[in-house]
Amino acid sequence: MKKNILICLVGLLCLPTSTLTAQVADSPPGQNLVYSLGNPGQESESSSASVGEQAPVVIYGEIINPDSLSPLKISVTPYYLSRSSRFKKSHFTPDLNRGTFWDGVLDPRVQKFALEIPDLLRPAYISLKVGEKELLDNYLVFPHDSLKIDIDLMDMQLVFGGPSQAFFEVQYQLHRLQKTKQFNSPSKVVLGSAEKLLSQKDYRAQWEANNKLFGSRLEFEKLDVSSFNDLLEEIEFRGDAIDEELELLLGMERSLTPSQSELLTLELYAGYYHDLLHRLYLSYYSRLPSLYDTEELPVIYGRINQLMKDIALKDFSVSAKLVSANWLNQEMDRLTLISLTEHKPFLQIAQEQHDSELLDRVGAAFLTQNLSRYPDPAKLIRDYLPEVSRNVWTDKIASLKSATVPGEKLISLTFEKLNGDTVSTDELSGQPVLLYFYFSTCIHSAHYFQDLLYPLYESKAKSLGVELVAVSVDEDTTLWHNQLEAYSHPEITNLRLSAEEKEKWRAYYEIASFPRTFFLDADGTIRSFGLTRESYQAFEQEFTELYSEIQHRNTPDTLPKSISK
Repeated sequence: MKKNILICLVGLLCLPTSTLTAQVADSPPGQNLVYSLGNPGQESESSSASVGEQAPVVIYGEIINPDSLSPLKISVTPYYLSRSSRFKKSHFTPDLNRGTFWDGVLDPRVQKFALEIPDLLRPAYISLKVGEKELLDNYLVFPHDSLKIDIDLMDMQLVFGGPSQAFFEVQYQLHRLQKTKQFNSPSKVVLGSAEKLLSQKDYRAQWEANNKLFGSRLEFEKLDVSSFNDLLEEIEFRGDAIDEELELLLGMERSLTPSQSELLTLELYAGYYHDLLHRLYLSYYSRLPSLYDTEELPVIYGRINQLMKDIALKDFSVSAKLVSANWLNQEMDRLTLISLTEHKPFLQIAQEQHDSELLDRVGAAFLTQNLSRYPDPAKLIRDYLPEVSRNVWTDKIASLKSATVPGEKLISLTFEKLNGDTVSTDELSGQPVLLYFYFSTCIHSAHYFQDLLYPLYESKAKSLGVELVAVSVDEDTTLWHNQLEAYSHPEITNLRLSAEEKEKWRAYYEIASFPRTFFLDADGTIRSFGLTRESYQAFEQEFTELYSEIQHRNTPDTLPKSISK
């Protein structure tokens, strides 16, 4: 599976994870949502079949860790909505105990651990880290699973045992095979013209020299009719792209239950289609009018629409689709492309394709990713909630109000100051505050602060009594200190969120990208989750309007009466 880099010429957001994809924000399909169910969904079985008896999961084993200060961390995601969503995600840090002669541990470096994850209703995803070293990333686990694991970070070995050994072993081998294929494939840059990029500075010489030295590690895909047709053919005719993975899975099928085998198979097919559909949506769809004549476009849109309906993966059960992360990622892009080609709202398309809890899951994922881009999120939540059938998804959609509709106080957080002291959320109140969150490897944060936020503070906000507070989410305090002048300013208040506090903040406010700026009034109430970045003039105008609203909500003695500089 090839790696693809989608060049973003006007990108304004940084994703806080390693990624080769930079997304350009686009309007969500269909601002006027239609809630009539219309045609019934396409599911052939009741979603209740996916919910079984509650049962715990047991993970236990041994670890050799040369960095004894790094804790073992295990996280569980029972309801996947997106890579960045923290919905009902749980974190565990099991105690590590020295082994003894009497339990057969003869190596004094070995520590033992055991963890019982509370009752699960259906399969979930688990991740395992030691410090910041990711050892297992989103592995599937079923209720009743019991996994024994040997972690040797001295020799870099990971060994599975126990009753669930085979299920984890096949996932480990599948992950390794996919990583091997990615490593052996060149990275692909998708852009309008490679010549424009290569003609700058000495880029062509660097590219050619590295290709001769290391082989072809970087390729360019031109955004033209030929490459677009090639992409559609990859979607339509799968070829042998995942045959190795399917063969590996087939070879271990006797050691798996039918449910385990089906879920892993769905992950493979959906993962393959998601990569292609994401490329189609982000790189090509908006450019089609420049690639085809007006008379040709309806035919092209019709071809895309039919292709999306042909790859609906109808042979897989609702039970598997309610769990699979890759299926949901693929389905979001598939339904978006149907929505665009049929000129219908996304949620209407979802209602035509699905029903019951599967519709709830798709709807919750869509709102989680897009709600903040609608002009009236509160109304959208009110209108959509009656359509939701399951309490867990009702709770999720209702909770989105806190992340998208201003009016609540900032949640309780503890910040670290540059000198190591701590300060609480309550200590931020007393005057309006622009609370700017960033991390110190996000170049968009640096440009945002230097080009928009700090000039606004210097020219207007400071004189109005509005404080600017910069909050780093860097887990490396040295990086935070060293990069302060590039991403903030030493003369303003500089704070940092610890890993635990950052996770709490990101989960509550559904934070998926940076930078983020909250505008708080003097009481600590959030009045805005961000200002427009279209231009400095628009940025300043929105700040001025928000400040006027804040001023009217407070007594004359609390804030200055004039907003003119």
